[in-house]
Amino acid sequence: MAIININLDLNENYKDFLQDAYKIIVILFVIQIIFHSMQPDKDFLMKALNGDILNDNLLILIIIILIGISSYYLVFNELLELN
Repeated sequence: MAIININLDLNENYKDFLQDAYKIIVILFVIQIIFHSMQPDKDFLMKALNGDILNDNLLILIIIILIGISSYYLVFNELLELN
């Protein structure tokens, strides 16, 4: 039961598309907020993706992505529902 229910008279494919777009936007927005508050150096992503298998930057990146995904499923998914 979501706080905001939006009833759309659309095909199920369009509703699924809108729900997926909402999901991606929320996850990326939360990740961007975390990156902005961290103020990492310019080479953070390059250091995370290049280097050892489990370096510190990669683990931080994985944790940030998991926080973004968790925030959608635990918070934002309960706020808005598309029917």
